[in-house]
Amino acid sequence: MSITISEISATYRFKLVVILISILIGFGAIVNRGLLTIAIALIVLTAIMRGYTKLCIHIVSNLRVSIPSYIGYEGEEKVVEISIENPTYIPIAFLEISINYSPFLKLVGGTKSALLLIPPRGKAVVKLVFNARLGRHVVGPIKTVVRDPLGLYRSSEIMIGRKSYLEIYPRVSETVVRKLLVFTRSTGIVRTRQRGSGVEIHSIREYTPYDDVRRILWKYYASKRKLVVKDTERETMQNILFILDATPPMFIGPYGYTPFEHCSRTIASIARYLAHRGDLMGIAIFTRKYIEVSPRFERGMKGYKNVINYIKNIDFDTDDTDDSVRALRIEGLFRKTISMLPRERSIIFIFTTSGGKTYREILAKYVNILREMMHEIYIVIPITTIYEIKGLPEWGQAIFRIKTYEAMKREIEFANSLKHMGIDVIAAGPQHIPQLIVSMIEMRRY
Repeated sequence: MSITISEISATYRFKLVVILISILIGFGAIVNRGLLTIAIALIVLTAIMRGYTKLCIHIVSNLRVSIPSYIGYEGEEKVVEISIENPTYIPIAFLEISINYSPFLKLVGGTKSALLLIPPRGKAVVKLVFNARLGRHVVGPIKTVVRDPLGLYRSSEIMIGRKSYLEIYPRVSETVVRKLLVFTRSTGIVRTRQRGSGVEIHSIREYTPYDDVRRILWKYYASKRKLVVKDTERETMQNILFILDATPPMFIGPYGYTPFEHCSRTIASIARYLAHRGDLMGIAIFTRKYIEVSPRFERGMKGYKNVINYIKNIDFDTDDTDDSVRALRIEGLFRKTISMLPRERSIIFIFTTSGGKTYREILAKYVNILREMMHEIYIVIPITTIYEIKGLPEWGQAIFRIKTYEAMKREIEFANSLKHMGIDVIAAGPQHIPQLIVSMIEMRRY
């Protein structure tokens, strides 16, 4: 628990009591000496209140504060129960609290501020209900102010408790995953196996002089008197790497509909689809402060969980940042990524948003380097402004479109500039991107 040393200050009520004591002393000396007794009683009372306030400040330093961490999925209503326990035999009559939490969370139930009475050997529980938002969000510590029962004195702010975190996974709609599976099967682009080295039979064909005699099906020859050979098959497994931009420009937008959140949901949905297909996948993330790369590619549900675990640990960051900082971070990420990529071809999707000239040039430079290594790279830019923002009334959507017209124009110009540099770009609304990416992945199984 973090404790800040507190000072005691008098309130306006104390000033009124001082004035009253002065009047009583004046009249007591001239008119009625009995008023002096009342004045002395008030002086003693104020001294007692000050002593009680000092004692409560000491007790606050011994409070046991529990702010649990939670893990959940975005869109859920997450209840955070904060417990403040008084281990002493002295009650705390008036304790003002204000709970600090991430400004990127929306409080839908409870209150962040309260006036508590904590009995001796008792505890108070405060419940906060948040609309869970993707990423990692801090809750705590608690800002407290001690007051005496008469409100004559107050302490300065005292911070108690430690930071805890809400870690929220991106929500993957099973409907979206099923649509992806149905789409790939209905269009005939799904292929899990192809000719190659393996043990399973892919097809049977006539024997040629160049075929290995060990592949001849002698049982077929015995019955049909015709030489045929078997072609075996191998899994057409793909290596997929997601690179997610988590710098401040990605966190600008309405609650739940920032480019970061759109990209994270898209990545999670595709990762879930790839888990069904048995592909290998990994993720790399760059923020304003650090870069993080999954050490290896994982397959199936293990790969999917690895991807969303990295996403849920990303902190929201809206501080102003220079374009050169973004360029520096992604350059460091590319260097680290190149060292961990397998030798065989990988398909890399870089989810980002518009940037300046320096950022664009670094992107182009390392995309070309990765291409020379026989990898395929796509820049994915969600055009969030052409997406209907759910939860807003029609007039709200109209205002949103007007305010973000320039942002949409900037995204499209950035995408076009990359295309002119020969870079493959996927720029579309978030609802269309999963289908476009899955189509590209499936077409490359051939």
